[in-house]
Amino acid sequence: MFIRIRNQLTLLYTTLTACSLLGFALLFYFGLSSLLLREQEQDTIELAKRQALAYHELLEKTERQGNNTKRPAVFTVAGDNFHYLLATNGQLLGGNEPIPALRADILARAASQPLAHPEIVKFILADGRELSLMLAVVPVNSENRVAGQLVMAKDLSAYTHFQRLLLQALTAASLIFLLVAALAGHVAAGRALIPIRNSFATQRQFVGDASHELRTPLSVIQASLDVLDQEDGRRLSNLSQQILADAKDEVRRMTRLVSDLLTLARVDSGALEILKTDFDLRPVAEHVMRSLQHIAHPKEISLTLTAPATLPVHADRDRLSQLLFLLLDNAIKYTLAGGGITLSIAATVNKKNPGITIMVRDTGIGIDAAELPHIFERFYRIDKSRSRVDGGFGLGLPIARWIVQAHGGQIEVTAQPGIGTTFTIFLPV
Repeated sequence: MFIRIRNQLTLLYTTLTACSLLGFALLFYFGLSSLLLREQEQDTIELAKRQALAYHELLEKTERQGNNTKRPAVFTVAGDNFHYLLATNGQLLGGNEPIPALRADILARAASQPLAHPEIVKFILADGRELSLMLAVVPVNSENRVAGQLVMAKDLSAYTHFQRLLLQALTAASLIFLLVAALAGHVAAGRALIPIRNSFATQRQFVGDASHELRTPLSVIQASLDVLDQEDGRRLSNLSQQILADAKDEVRRMTRLVSDLLTLARVDSGALEILKTDFDLRPVAEHVMRSLQHIAHPKEISLTLTAPATLPVHADRDRLSQLLFLLLDNAIKYTLAGGGITLSIAATVNKKNPGITIMVRDTGIGIDAAELPHIFERFYRIDKSRSRVDGGFGLGLPIARWIVQAHGGQIEVTAQPGIGTTFTIFLPV
């Protein structure tokens, strides 16, 4: 139990740390990327303005010769940045293009680009590589008027490479930090559970000792009441006989509670073991059915057994008998008068996973879907008033689940309110 709680605490701490770490990493990554992107935009515009000043004289010479004069465009291949000079009439005067094949695409995208508003544009090169460019268009002034335009496309390869490195670094750092946090959370959860574990051990020891000590006086009281009933029962008044019967019922109820508490205390301490032997399960089931007839008969509840004539198993005889008793007794408690309960036991025909399947089906009040996840919790009772009248303490089903799990089996329950409940158990015995 404490191992499960420790793992749950570790998982919770790790999850909270992961969420916080993810939020910080995303905030840092996108914040830094946005800051660098704004710097790239400003740098592109400044670079375009400086280049525009360099082309100032070329534009003035072009205008003096006349806008209709066709001049051959002059291009250079230097550096990583693209820039193109356009006259007011749209004539391409020259520029710099490290990759000439992209000229048409860059100019086409620049034609729809708002003035001085940088934009990231991606191009696919002939070899399949992707190239990201920061595209900006700035005016080229001559004598306080616009004499042309400069299209600037700055290569963002270094920026995108830095983004990838940053993402990889943040991912690696986050994973390392998350691993360290998980280990630290596991250690911290273990230390936090030490006082709880010690307190639980003390409480478990007290419950076990108290249950063991209470069994003897309860047995003495039960024996004394039986003797009193046999010797003086007929001479007692009706009221005294009723009081005597109620006292015997309460003693039996307390004896059963003490027995269940002692069983769970031994289970928690690991002192209760499964002793497997070879036996026939059919007679055991018949004996349990007969022992519960005195409870089912007053409520006119029919008990039906469906099982093979012989059913050899290798399991703990006493624990399987207790398992059947707990499930049938629970079914009787929650089945109304005139209902029926069926116990079905069959061998599972499966070479890879042989065993037996036990089903206890009743026509009782059923269980709400919201209650199903809690029915195997200790001291959990669906109808506390009914459980009090029937002598239930919410310990039978937890013990039944332990018996199944101790045999390496599985137990499932399906129910519909007002229709009934079915417990299905598979035991690899």
